[in-house]
Amino acid sequence: MGIKLFRKRRFEREMLVHMDALYRFALSLCGDPTQAEDLVQETFMKAFRAYDHYKAGTNAKAWLMTILRNTFLNTKRGTGRPGFFNHLELDGFEGKANTEKEAGIRLDAESAMEALNCLPEDFRTPIVLCDVEDLSYQEIARIMDCPVGTVMSRLYRGRRMLRKALAGQAQVIDFKQAKDKVHHEV
Repeated sequence: MGIKLFRKRRFEREMLVHMDALYRFALSLCGDPTQAEDLVQETFMKAFRAYDHYKAGTNAKAWLMTILRNTFLNTKRGTGRPGFFNHLELDGFEGKANTEKEAGIRLDAESAMEALNCLPEDFRTPIVLCDVEDLSYQEIARIMDCPVGTVMSRLYRGRRMLRKALAGQAQVIDFKQAKDKVHHEV
């Protein structure tokens, strides 16, 4: 087996398993499914070209998300951010709710997504990376290119903004649970 083929297979085995997480993150940044797909594709192309610089044994997901975020920021240049999760449907919540409880959950999930959509990117990004993608503060700091203390501060302030926006809701929203309910096409 040639070196190029070995490199390609190793890249596919280590990196492509993170495609769904990258797609969700790309959607949270740009809000458009087509743009998110393009952003993920561009991320994988850049990652493959720079794969020799990747240190085996480090967090591939965080490395890829850093590339994705930097690619997004480099292409954004003054354009506004579309809505977060606007195009997604929540599995199990389409159509009429079967019970009053399900109707309440749907409203809570929709309110949570709307509130998250309204946050500035500096507060939304760490919430998505921490509460949806389960990354550590250190990984988020590397992705966002800022100190861990800044990540912690932005998470605290962002979550406080969400709580304030959702103050009228009866229950606390679990974004991990909402993520598991999200239906997306990759």
